[in-house]
Amino acid sequence: VGQMKLGQRPDVYHSCDRSFMRGIEELFDEARPLTVTPMVILVAQGNPRGIKQLEDLARPGLKIGLANEQQSALGRLTADLLKELGIADQVRNNVVAHTPTADLLVNQILTGSLDAVVVYEANTSVARQRLEVIPIDHPRATATQTYAIGKTSPHKQTAARLLTAIQSTPSIQRFRHAGFHWKTGPE
Repeated sequence: VGQMKLGQRPDVYHSCDRSFMRGIEELFDEARPLTVTPMVILVAQGNPRGIKQLEDLARPGLKIGLANEQQSALGRLTADLLKELGIADQVRNNVVAHTPTADLLVNQILTGSLDAVVVYEANTSVARQRLEVIPIDHPRATATQTYAIGKTSPHKQTAARLLTAIQSTPSIQRFRHAGFHWKTGPE
């Protein structure tokens, strides 16, 4: 988004969350919601710290990992949610890892260096057998991925064909297998 605000004009923008269309929507045709993935808390198998909800991440003594809010959609969405719940400062006191991507958080919890991380459900598919996934029960704990074609793109037909391929049944199955819930196209 920063590069687009500085003048870059991509042919297609597939956002991590629809909120990242704000401020650049005039550069694109309609942004189509394709998939959603809920935010979840990931903990060690057996949940030894008894974490059941976001508010539990504020308990003193926990080692928490969060995505960096300046470097990722997940980080910004998590920070906004913690602020809305009024627990941002308490959770921040427990944060020992701020990463640019969720896969780094999953790796850290797999090593046992963290007690809990907040990631997307889609990030948990490789670790579900070794970790526990705790749903976050909040309407804003979901990211919606969009697809938008640049208004000035000289490759609009190619971008449209890519969208058709993404919406194909085999592609939808791959998205679902990775932990995304489909918003458009065939069910």
